[in-house]
Amino acid sequence: MKRLRDNKVRVLLFGYNGENNTGSESRLVTIVEDVRKTLGEYGELELVAIALSEENVRRYLKDPKVRIIELGTSWPIGVKWIPKVLGLVLARYDLLILVEGSTFTDHFSSFLLYSYLFGTLLAKPVDCKVVAYAVDCGDLKPLNQKFTKWIANKMDLLITRSYDARDKLKRYGVTKEVFVTTDTAFQYKPPGEDYTNDLLRKLNLDPKRPLIGFAPKEFFWWPVTIRFFGPKEDLYRYPYYHTWGRKDRENSEKVKKEFAKYADYCIKEHNANLLIFCMERMDYPPSKDVYELMEYKDRARLIPSNDYNLKDITGLLSKLKFLTSTRYHACVLSMVSSIPMISVSHDVRCESLFKETEIMEYYIPHTRENLYQTMVEKTKLLVKNEEEVKTKVKSAYPKFLDRCLQNRQLLKGWFEKTFEVRGGKYCLV
Repeated sequence: MKRLRDNKVRVLLFGYNGENNTGSESRLVTIVEDVRKTLGEYGELELVAIALSEENVRRYLKDPKVRIIELGTSWPIGVKWIPKVLGLVLARYDLLILVEGSTFTDHFSSFLLYSYLFGTLLAKPVDCKVVAYAVDCGDLKPLNQKFTKWIANKMDLLITRSYDARDKLKRYGVTKEVFVTTDTAFQYKPPGEDYTNDLLRKLNLDPKRPLIGFAPKEFFWWPVTIRFFGPKEDLYRYPYYHTWGRKDRENSEKVKKEFAKYADYCIKEHNANLLIFCMERMDYPPSKDVYELMEYKDRARLIPSNDYNLKDITGLLSKLKFLTSTRYHACVLSMVSSIPMISVSHDVRCESLFKETEIMEYYIPHTRENLYQTMVEKTKLLVKNEEEVKTKVKSAYPKFLDRCLQNRQLLKGWFEKTFEVRGGKYCLV
């Protein structure tokens, strides 16, 4: 049995932080809030977040009491992380919390999955408890299914943000109890009116026109793989390059043209201004391509996550007439403001969100033939039923928020079962 040293609760937050990914930003900010409100009563909290870039993290995480450990992004990325992560774990933290939403996925890259599994393996010998906090599980490669089964069963608390994720873990052979809540970003609130109105003035758009949001991404350049040489435009972080074949590139160009045509349709048909949200760093190149193909560029603005932080983007999302999004967190962060929405996606998270909100008639698979025409038809239907859809989103939001706040209850309940009061201090049971 181990007593918490100096009556402190030492927590290490491990995730995809510091890459100007708005979804990851919202998760880190809200998980820090969860940990403070849940574990703060048990002793002084020592919070440390692992990040690729401290400068980027500080754009949105303003809490000075959270220490940032920067892993860096220079070559050899990944290899350099091993001794740093090893040193952090050996520093004897009480909890390692996996904060990345896509913890158990390999669609983007197996490397990130291996990072989180490796961190778990390092934590166990030094009696550091591991919590997977409201995470997802995707369709993993066979070998990765085995790794996930082996290591997830060693974790101390498993919480997924969807039933689909839980079911996948069970199918891969995870026998530990898996709790289901939803994403922590549902509790993030947009800034006040003055802050957002000031942002809108700086964008220099006619305030009398309605504001429409569009959040595109590149569907066809995954996963990233190690290559020592490749085209500059395909570089993610050396030596990781996006991978796609000739057909993928053709499909990409086709979708970008249809997206640009749709953006022009929204502006012209609704006499509107358009905000093109780049929800993460990698969304900027394809979004810029869409913008360059547009006719009505003067009434559109790019909102890249490199320049606009979490507070900015959620504020702008709250002002939309409607949103058309390929991105899960653009939808999640819009729900608190009851924004009607359409999703064009290959993401089961978006599909699940729309099912639970009872707006599946506005969900479009990204492989749909005649994509532009389908998007226009769905937009006409959405505008016709705008108040009905807004009401559905508004009524669904409290249910998502309630499930979101269950993350805190689960963490608190688990902590009290795992750490027992002895002489006024908590120690491991």
